[in-house]
Amino acid sequence: MVGKNPQKYVAFALILLTSCLYAYFGLKKISSFDVWWHLASGRWMFQHHTIITHDPFSFTHYGDRWYNTAWLFQWFIYLIYKHFHFAGLVVFKAVAVSLLFSVFWWIARIKGVNRWIFIILSLVMLLVVKGRFYVRPHILSYVYIALAIFLLELYRQKGLVLWLVPLVLLELLWVNTHGSFILSPIIIGAYAVPSLLRREWKTFKQLITFMTLVVFASFINPFGPAVYKVPFRHQAMKEIAYLIDEWMRISPASLINFGINPILKMGFFLFLLGALLSFRWEAPILLLSGVYLMFSHVRFIPLFFLFSYPFAFEGLGKIWKKNAIKCIIISLLPLTVVCLYSSAKRLNVGFSYERNRYPNALCTFAKRTGIKGNMLNLYGYGGFVIWKNWPDIEVFIDGRTPTLHTERDYFLYNRALKNLKTFWRLVWQYKIDSVLIKKGHSLAKYLMRDPNWVLVCFDRENVLYVRKEAFKPIAKSYGITDIPLDFDVRKLELDKLKKIASRIQFYNRIYPYSSYYKSLLGIAYSRLGNKALALRAFQNALSVAKNNPDISYDIGLMYLELNKPQNAVEYLQKALKLNKNRGIYWYKLGDAYYRLEDFEEAFRCYNKYKRLALGGADSELFYKIGLTAYKLKRFKTAIYYFRLAIFSSENLANTYYNLGNAYFMISNYKMAEWAYLHSLKLKKDNPNALYNLAKTYEIMGNKEKANFYLKRAKSIKKRGSYSHLEP
Repeated sequence: MVGKNPQKYVAFALILLTSCLYAYFGLKKISSFDVWWHLASGRWMFQHHTIITHDPFSFTHYGDRWYNTAWLFQWFIYLIYKHFHFAGLVVFKAVAVSLLFSVFWWIARIKGVNRWIFIILSLVMLLVVKGRFYVRPHILSYVYIALAIFLLELYRQKGLVLWLVPLVLLELLWVNTHGSFILSPIIIGAYAVPSLLRREWKTFKQLITFMTLVVFASFINPFGPAVYKVPFRHQAMKEIAYLIDEWMRISPASLINFGINPILKMGFFLFLLGALLSFRWEAPILLLSGVYLMFSHVRFIPLFFLFSYPFAFEGLGKIWKKNAIKCIIISLLPLTVVCLYSSAKRLNVGFSYERNRYPNALCTFAKRTGIKGNMLNLYGYGGFVIWKNWPDIEVFIDGRTPTLHTERDYFLYNRALKNLKTFWRLVWQYKIDSVLIKKGHSLAKYLMRDPNWVLVCFDRENVLYVRKEAFKPIAKSYGITDIPLDFDVRKLELDKLKKIASRIQFYNRIYPYSSYYKSLLGIAYSRLGNKALALRAFQNALSVAKNNPDISYDIGLMYLELNKPQNAVEYLQKALKLNKNRGIYWYKLGDAYYRLEDFEEAFRCYNKYKRLALGGADSELFYKIGLTAYKLKRFKTAIYYFRLAIFSSENLANTYYNLGNAYFMISNYKMAEWAYLHSLKLKKDNPNALYNLAKTYEIMGNKEKANFYLKRAKSIKKRGSYSHLEP
């Protein structure tokens, strides 16, 4: 059986592999900013036993009507979290993504589509859509779209009105899960129009009837028909697209020039061509809807591919038998696989969330120290603060747009970060007592100088300020006033270093999951002379962030300082596995190999650093390469690098001395004499240079000078042997 049709089994194996790829990309760690206010909303509903319809989280809209179209999703994911924590949420995401692929596979089967076309298009769509695999309600809306098209395709093929009934139930779920519920009647309408054009009155009436039922089903939600305000309000917020990344617009011209990702461009034209070649009237209607949504906001790009996907593999299937077309489509497979492989290597897979993406430590600090009241926060951090610190802290803004926050909120927020008058007006209007922003914001630098505010906590990217008048004990105990925001632990004065080290120790105790604090402690301990504590701090940092090459490098550096080059090699190699293009890693690995007397590896590492430095290599490197080459008895190479080093070497006497040794080894005694004499001008009491110069004169037949320099060498070093020709 296998021998008769091997391609069939190969195709099935690839379909299974593609399904696994979808699930794998769905297993990425939680990294969305919005998931937190969804979870907080679910928690609120569990606590109050009612649907959340008014805002309890922000002080800007407290008690206002919140068109929370995702309440069912929020309730469901909090239920998962309650029993299975973050691992359950990641698995839920992977299952939803796998279900999406499965539904389209069912559509392909009922259409009898060529398996190879289905595989290629599925992989291309995965490349485009994978960036939107978040624990957010839109992940279910993708599944709903696929299910709606699947049910309509079944109805179209079998003619049974029974297949339209689930559309009503699907809309009941959809309207209480995500604001894209309006797409359901649009999809049904796209299937109804062709029956009208073909004058298939019975089919048209059935589809219009169920489209009407779906619209009425969408009224069954906590807000009734008013829920239709949400999608229209969303599209009306045009100016806000410049403030929120995922709301950005794509210019149609970017499909022709280099304005967007080439993979997205390739996928767009491939899916567009395939859908048009299906010669289905449903396709242009859905394509126009998809194109409109795609160009309105970046976040809607997947909708175009979801709408066109079923028609694309049907249309391409019609021209599959033409060899030229077949070759073009199959040629896309290797490119797509390479791109997916590259993405999969960078994918942060895990059953938790990306801790470093959120202000974990700052929120924990606020909770531990009793910071309460109204907070001016970054837009992206609003949901996380709600999850961690509500009801103690209410936020200024979060990701609930357009269901709650308006364009005015975003303009005020954006202006407050740049304009001090707006900031102070908001402080007095809303009684803001704390500010959580990025270090790089101009407002953060201003607050550092303002006597009314004090920095109380920081992490790698963020800072937390409190108003002194509102939190006097906290400001007194934890305030940081005399250290700049962009401080470097390696350059701080020792008294300031001790002060900041004690503060970092406290941060590390209240939030032990931050590799940043542990690394800072390691650097501080190292500067204060406690190498053992420094090493332990770096190792603790590595246990938290195993894929951070800088921490592995710091541990390797510590082992070098402790004169344990074998251990240094182990950790420096780990650092290079994670980042091969960081020159300093190669440089220090070369030092470690040199100490182990593995000069071949040291020579390779130093040269690798030289190539990465792109002309920025210093004389110290040339000197070390020269020494290594000398040890390997590559004396001409050593001479070349020693001569490069003498132009700016800080240790010029030793450079000339070793250059003389190298010339001596190739019997160029005249140049050896020149190098030794230059070395002795800089360091007159070097007995080894005096002794080697004496030997040089002896070979050259100048016994008088040989005796003179030999006596000088003996007058300095009266006992022991000389390091003749040793670097």
